[in-house]
Amino acid sequence: QDSKAQTMATTPALDDSSPITEPSSQTEHATINEGPSASKVNEVTGIRLDEAVDAYEAQLNQWWEALESLSGGTKDAEEMCRSVDRVMKEEIRGNDDDGGEGSGDGDETVGRKLPAAVQVDVDALSLRANVALEKSPSPSSKDEEGPAASLKLWSKAMTIVPPDRFFVYASSSSYILLGAADALQRSGKLEEALSSLRLAMFVPGTIGTPYAHYLMGRVKMELGDEDGACVELGRALYLVDGEEGELFGENCEEGASDQEREITNRAKDLARQGMESLLEEEARYASYDDE
Repeated sequence: QDSKAQTMATTPALDDSSPITEPSSQTEHATINEGPSASKVNEVTGIRLDEAVDAYEAQLNQWWEALESLSGGTKDAEEMCRSVDRVMKEEIRGNDDDGGEGSGDGDETVGRKLPAAVQVDVDALSLRANVALEKSPSPSSKDEEGPAASLKLWSKAMTIVPPDRFFVYASSSSYILLGAADALQRSGKLEEALSSLRLAMFVPGTIGTPYAHYLMGRVKMELGDEDGACVELGRALYLVDGEEGELFGENCEEGASDQEREITNRAKDLARQGMESLLEEEARYASYDDE
């Protein structure tokens, strides 16, 4: 287990790689105001995809700018990570001192909870965003309404989370960023999806979650970065102990197009290669421990 943690320890890179449970599953455990969820999805239909992407990017850039400002204006990934770690430790100390509501276990990687009323709103928007996206016939369809509606809702959820230290509210922020990246990837907005995923990597608790690494790998693969995809898909497969069905089962359902099957098969090949490399690295760590 220790060697596995060592093998997976990475710093997110702005120009390189890196990834939560899959977005559609979080709402099973969250406190959801079900009244406005599915029934209000129609409020955001009819939105053009490009408009929804622009609106999301505007919110995303606010979060990027907040992180860069906290890090002294730098875009250096390691400095950003240090800044996040520093703030999270301050938050934990503050919670211990004033009895505030934090993670409840002293783990700064979990983060602070949003106020209850705000959390209900974020959860409801998240559920509606997932419902809207699932209205699309398939990831490869030309339908734009589902992804556009979903992105509009993710953007609205972002406006509720305090932007200056969004990463402090780690669970909600990571979930929003990954959910939006899913919608962007499905609609072919790959560069935008990559930006959302890279920011998610700075949110405590995101790195090391299979779905986030899987989605990053898929985006990189579709962008033509097969080396980067191999790393990320390998991490995802490694984290689920090689159970390919955990990552790819949903994409191999009956009714998938030939193109979808071809993409999935290529992703599987890259995941296997990447996992093999990680296992070799793990074996090297184990040999060092034996010495």
